[in-house]
Amino acid sequence: MALSRGGKMASTSGKPEQTGPMMQPESQRREDEVLLWPEDRSAVRRILAIQVTRIGDTVLVTPSLRALAQAFPEARIDVLGHPKRVEVLRHLPFLHRVAAISKKSAWWRGWGPRTYDLALVWGQDEALVRYALRSARVVVACRQKSATLNARLLAAVDLPSDVAISLATWQSQLLQLGLGLQVEVGPVEYALTADENDWARQYLRQHLQPAASPLIGLVVRTFHTMSHRDWPIEHFRRVCLDLRTRFPSAQFLLIGADQADARADVLRQALGEGLHVARRLSLRQSAALMAQLDLYLGLDTGPSHLAAALGIPMVALFHCLRRGHLVLSPRCPERLIMLDHPCATADCDTGVSMAAIPPEDVVAACCRLLQGSMS
Repeated sequence: MALSRGGKMASTSGKPEQTGPMMQPESQRREDEVLLWPEDRSAVRRILAIQVTRIGDTVLVTPSLRALAQAFPEARIDVLGHPKRVEVLRHLPFLHRVAAISKKSAWWRGWGPRTYDLALVWGQDEALVRYALRSARVVVACRQKSATLNARLLAAVDLPSDVAISLATWQSQLLQLGLGLQVEVGPVEYALTADENDWARQYLRQHLQPAASPLIGLVVRTFHTMSHRDWPIEHFRRVCLDLRTRFPSAQFLLIGADQADARADVLRQALGEGLHVARRLSLRQSAALMAQLDLYLGLDTGPSHLAAALGIPMVALFHCLRRGHLVLSPRCPERLIMLDHPCATADCDTGVSMAAIPPEDVVAACCRLLQGSMS
């Protein structure tokens, strides 16, 4: 961890850098200034947190944001995130404002007076760190490639390896190493509104058979850069057919499929009207539907983090490169069964197929949770 130089407001740049709007006079480029960190936490009244990332990591930052609110109870906390994913943080009681930012838009923002006492930036996006420096009196961020930029920070944090600690704990290291806070990492959080719950119930009444029960949600693919986490669609088909034999009135809800999804076609051919494909939904609409499920079955991908935050009964499958207990930080661990690939992590690579997780094990886990939730 590298601490910034103390003292009065001072410029840390020698030669002017070409950053931000070119018409801005160098003397007014607020990102070049650093201020002392106040010893009294009560002096910190406005905090900015920036985490521009995928769905899962956005959900996983919620324990850190909650800990930040507990450490600075008098402060208002605003969060900026990915334009398509930050909505998963809306309505959390410890956040004042949630809005979007991108690396591109960050270059043109924050050129007025500073409005924040403290900013924290996760990730390696230099544009976001420069925006934070223009917007806050002091900034804590992950160490950047630029030594000059790191020198402007209150703390440039070298995050430890995430191989042996949970991802939520890993994210909390920015607070622990950068601010010296003792963070007790708890479960992830998600907040649904009453209107969202009403919408979900109405949606299900319109699209599902009246006597459908149990309702089982499916996420059958991850994102293309992590295809080694995908479980064979034939295995999903076998599980669904087995569950329908055991629960004849079961209805399946496929979440996150697109129009050209061949995997959805396989399940549709097997299940017919027993499968509904939920398309063109926002993240919050998808989460609202997930909250109505009797069971969620998914992979190591974003919606599984939402399910963990909602606390619904869930079975999640994990590749041997990262075990489930290092991925999820569930709200209700007693309602979660994680099935890890049997290959030892030391012998694992992206070429190891998820097919080694037997469908029979998945059926058994699903039945165990369904029997509990329906009893």
